Order: sequence, then structure tokens, then C-alpha cells
Amino acid sequence: MASDDVTRTYSNGEITVIWRRGLCIHSTECFQGLPAVFDPRRRPWVDVTAAPSDAVVAQVRQCPSGALSFVDAEPARGGTMPGGPGPDAGDGARQGARPARRGPRRTSA
Repeated sequence: MASDDVTRTYSNGEITVIWRRGLCIHSTECFQGLPAVFDPRRRPWVDVTAAPSDAVVAQVRQCPSGALSFVDAEPARGGTMPGGPGPDAGDGARQGARPARRGPRRTSA
């Protein structure tokens, strides 16, 4: 398994947060927005039990690269499968900046 293919899951029983290292652009959005949950100095670096599930979901949705996603036991929150577009993606495409594998960032409108 290549190092870019690493996927980690973190669960609290209500939601499972998925982190895909190969997509992460290290924007720091996650730990600046919710440091109790996302702390890169801690192992494991994600503690989904450190905040209410709705707060974790809201922060995961702020991930600009799509490296963070979630699966939800409660369909009303609109959890997505890893790598899938978020519920706010409109036409099914994630909008914004995203890294190209081993290349420059691509942008889409």
C-alpha cells in the first residue's frame, strides 16, 4: 500500500469520520476550527468523542480537499461515503481547490 492510500476511521457510535491521507492538503481548517477533536500532535489525531456529533460534522464539511468525510447513523445529517461528494455539492462535483495527485492544485467553479 502506497503511503498516499492510507485511510483512517474514527467513530463515536453516531458518526464515523474518515480521513484519506492522499487527499489531505494540510490546510489546517480542521484543527483550527475544532481543536478538541482534531489535534495533529495527538495519536490518534482525531477524537470524535471530544465534541457533539453535529459540531464534528459541521467541521468535517469545511475540509477543502475532501480528505475528511463522514458516514452517519442518522440520515438526516446527510453523511457521505469516503471520497463521495458532500451533500452541498449541488451537481455532484466538489467545488473549490483540490490537489492533483503528485501535481499542482486544480480549481473548479
